[in-house]
Amino acid sequence: MGGISGAAKTMAARPLVVGSGLALIIMIITAFTAEVYDDPFILYRYAENLATGAGWTFNPGAPTENGVSSGLVVVVLAGLAKAGINVALGSALVFAAGMWSAAFSAYLILRREGFLLAGVVTALLVATWPPFIEARGMESALMLGLLGWGTWLLFEGRSAWSGVALGLATVTRPDIAFAVAALIVVRGLLTRSSRRSLVAFVLAGATGIAWVIVARTLAGGVWPSTLAAKVAQAASGLWRPYAAEVWLLLRDRQPSRVILGFVLMAAVAGVLLARQRVGLAIGATLIGLGGLYFLGHVPLRWLASWPRPVIALVVVGLVFSPRMKERSITIPLIAAGVVSAATLSVLKVAYYSWYPMLPMYVALILAGIAIQNMVQAIRPAPPWPRAIALAAIATGISAAMVMGLSGLAHMAQTRVELRQNIGPWLRAETPATASVACMEIGILGYTSDRRIVDYLGILDSEAVPHIAQGDWTWWLGHYRPDYVVMYPAAIGLSLIHISEPTRRTPISYAVFCL
Repeated sequence: MGGISGAAKTMAARPLVVGSGLALIIMIITAFTAEVYDDPFILYRYAENLATGAGWTFNPGAPTENGVSSGLVVVVLAGLAKAGINVALGSALVFAAGMWSAAFSAYLILRREGFLLAGVVTALLVATWPPFIEARGMESALMLGLLGWGTWLLFEGRSAWSGVALGLATVTRPDIAFAVAALIVVRGLLTRSSRRSLVAFVLAGATGIAWVIVARTLAGGVWPSTLAAKVAQAASGLWRPYAAEVWLLLRDRQPSRVILGFVLMAAVAGVLLARQRVGLAIGATLIGLGGLYFLGHVPLRWLASWPRPVIALVVVGLVFSPRMKERSITIPLIAAGVVSAATLSVLKVAYYSWYPMLPMYVALILAGIAIQNMVQAIRPAPPWPRAIALAAIATGISAAMVMGLSGLAHMAQTRVELRQNIGPWLRAETPATASVACMEIGILGYTSDRRIVDYLGILDSEAVPHIAQGDWTWWLGHYRPDYVVMYPAAIGLSLIHISEPTRRTPISYAVFCL
């Protein structure tokens, strides 16, 4: 047998090198971050109860509704718990595996079409993207990982496995079902492979039907009670609906000014780069940044904040994507992202930062393509302008990531007092039969091991109509909890404060005895 050429060895090694590097980055991130939100702990408690034989319930011994955002995650964590792995550790493993899968599959999707640099850049962006890391412990990482593998398999023509993977992604987050359908259909139309698309579509549907059977057996139903609760929260006026929150971002003076400025700057710089006028492109960028800072009175932190450079890059990626093979990647993904956002808008759910994960994933792939387009446009330029432009691109991406990641520690810190102080205090100082009413039902339920009274409709649909009407005190007389945990300004209640086992923070919690 003949020897393998050096070029072939290099090509074979690249996925291994990229995959290994991503694994190292994600392991470090997993080791030095913690859960930011309350929702992961809801999944943890359901998983623990399922693993110990208490059933599909949040409060052992008392029936609660299906208050999980992802039944598949609960089943996976319960399975790991049965194998002797603590649910928090199991969740960290699922998060790391999901993030690695999302990042590495994005690299493979772009690499197969010849966008090697775009693949590497996108993989790094996905692995370090702050909103993805903020959602640690939730279903987002698993959903993105399955979606990434399913998309790559679809593009590879492996329709059956693609259908299974995309079906599992839909099971993980049911609201992306229409987005997955759009991805499959649009890809089939563009590549004229209707038979393969049909196979993927049918297998995705079959996977969903199989999950319906499992869900009805374990949880007694398919649809979680969280959907009705999120719709009621949006109707209450205390939370903004998904579409309204996005519109507010565009309407609000400062963010819209920044986004518009970045988009215009990206368009001008992109045109100049396409014509190989690198020096002028650099000048236009500097003038644009200076104008935003000095004339628009936009702080530097707004200029470098992570969404805005990516929005600008996406604009370049969309405008300068003339090749059909590039559009065969971008158009199906854009269709999936748009349909995902439209679905959330039609459902009229309250906006939460982890909802637009699929559109973000699509945006990062487009940003990677845009960066490769810019680098290719810069390549024929003289050495000094080329070096300056490449350094500016690298510095901008790095600064955005560092600023985003640095904010994660502060966000997680607001939950530390609940995990380390309030929950253990309730476990030690209150009767085992005590009931505790709170907003953060996940953290307190998981750490206090007390029966939790939920007045936001996650565990009890009886709360839903009251939430929709903005009635935030009905539960006091209805449930008559033994203790209430909240930060006093939460809903304007005035109660007798008996203990506050927490230090003063911007959100300082108190325990009330009723």
